[in-house]
Amino acid sequence: MSEVQWTTRAKRKKLTELMFKHYNITAFFLCQTAVLTAFANGRSTGLILDSGATHTTAIPVHDGYILQQGIVKSPLAGDFITMQCRELFQEMNIELVPPLPPT
Repeated sequence: MSEVQWTTRAKRKKLTELMFKHYNITAFFLCQTAVLTAFANGRSTGLILDSGATHTTAIPVHDGYILQQGIVKSPLAGDFITMQCRELFQEMNIELVPPLPPT
């Protein structure tokens, strides 16, 4: 199962207990998403950039391990960029028209 880089030890422990006790699994493995992203691209070392709606994160991965002290989070992400583009288009009097649905 994958987990985000900032999952607390308490949450990880609770999830592990839930998987063993409630679902009666015999084995369980948690891996952080940045490490999985690096491996999916054939690398064990790299800088993973994850940008979503609310924040962007840069996560350094070295030999399959996350360098926790190097993680950088920024509020500059999809929602903010969308808002800035919308304001720019309004200032330039550019009307955004959504595409028509396929027929």
